[in-house]
Amino acid sequence: MKTNYTEIRHPKFKILSEDQIKHLHYATLELLENTGVQVNNKEALELLDGAGAHIGDNNIVKIPSFLVEEAIRNAPSRVVVNDREGNRRIQLEEYRSFFGGESSNINIMDLDTGEPRSCTRKDVKSLSILHDYLPRMDFMMMLGQISDVDEKIRKRVEFKEILFNSTCTPLVGSDPSLEDVEAILEMSALIAGSYKKLEENPFVIFYNEPISPLIHDHGLSIALKVTEYGLPVVYTPMPIGGATAPLTFAGNLVMNNAECLSGITIIQLKRKGSKTIYGGIPSPMDMRTMIYPYGAPELSLLCSAMAEMGKYYGLPVYGTAGCGDSKSLDSQTGVEFSFSGIFQCLSGANLIHDVGLIDHANICSYEAHLLMDELIDMLEHVMQGVKINDITLALETIDEVGHGGNFVDTQNTYENFKDIWQPRWFDKKVYEKWESSGKKSLKDRLNKEVKKIISEHQPKKLSPEKIKELNKMEEGWLKQ
Repeated sequence: MKTNYTEIRHPKFKILSEDQIKHLHYATLELLENTGVQVNNKEALELLDGAGAHIGDNNIVKIPSFLVEEAIRNAPSRVVVNDREGNRRIQLEEYRSFFGGESSNINIMDLDTGEPRSCTRKDVKSLSILHDYLPRMDFMMMLGQISDVDEKIRKRVEFKEILFNSTCTPLVGSDPSLEDVEAILEMSALIAGSYKKLEENPFVIFYNEPISPLIHDHGLSIALKVTEYGLPVVYTPMPIGGATAPLTFAGNLVMNNAECLSGITIIQLKRKGSKTIYGGIPSPMDMRTMIYPYGAPELSLLCSAMAEMGKYYGLPVYGTAGCGDSKSLDSQTGVEFSFSGIFQCLSGANLIHDVGLIDHANICSYEAHLLMDELIDMLEHVMQGVKINDITLALETIDEVGHGGNFVDTQNTYENFKDIWQPRWFDKKVYEKWESSGKKSLKDRLNKEVKKIISEHQPKKLSPEKIKELNKMEEGWLKQ
């Protein structure tokens, strides 16, 4: 029997119906037209005023629906970002998902003591080496909280360490100053060859946030500055239900949408066709502990609904996964990481951040990066779907083996057994072999592997000329 076709259906699911998506969209337009947003940026106010928005007292801007919908049409549906070496690494489109590390955490879990401590410059170097090594880590965010560098220049120093020790795409966030942004742009242009080459083949993304509820402030200023250079911008709110947003899921989503779309509208007014990435981290506050839970099922649910809104608009989507609330690498961590990763992949989020964060994003765990890298590998295997064609249907092989036989030594098995997923760090040995090899827990194995990677992996070095120039830049920062 010949079928003469190959079909692969990538697994997907839908949180929202088409009607619910439209309700959220029109409620967002109503919110922006009637309540408006506060815009604390002179340039943005001038852009909005000139485009037909209504500027009121206290910088409250009511944005007509046509401006928002025009901005959505002008924003590209696809954003491609390079790595440090100029290779096209991240294609933010359709249901393609790319994962990367943590941001803005205060502490790191020490590899030797297993206790949290302040992050240092050396940790940034070690994490950069780890990201460079791990095959499923495509970008690296800035920690933003390193403790042993002058606060005025620590974000610049951190970016420099990432450039030195990883080819991954850097994602700049953690509320940098405009001076930090200028310095980071200067370093990026040096690596790319010029500002023009950086714009043509960007290898850095800038992450910015509005202030919930409904305020555009410093984050927008950074976004507008970066837009001048043609670099990709993530503009993503973090509305906390019951605190800075309505507790109801729909209310949280509509405010997330309004904050994100109004920011994208301003960015598109600044420069039509700017590479803007839709996003948000909507979730309710835990009313018992008063913390913002990173492993809550509501975060996965609402981030997936948010991703569906981004797909409705045809925009690349910034997502959240691989993070949780557990205080150590334990069963809770595995559940939280897996749950969020599955939801984000199935909903089509593209640029998925915060891998490796535990304790409500207060602690970065080295070992958690390896755990999530393994889980991402599993997810990517599943997201390939089921391939159906003449070979995979295997009708001739079934007929050959017949009734009561086995398929171990068939040509079909020999040609296809490598398609079965195999772990790198998970254990599949029988109990006796696991016992004879030392009865090592997953945490122990990951800890050993992290130390080995950091000590042995050698990222591709920058040219001596670029190293010299970057070191010269740092010397200049110290004199300012």
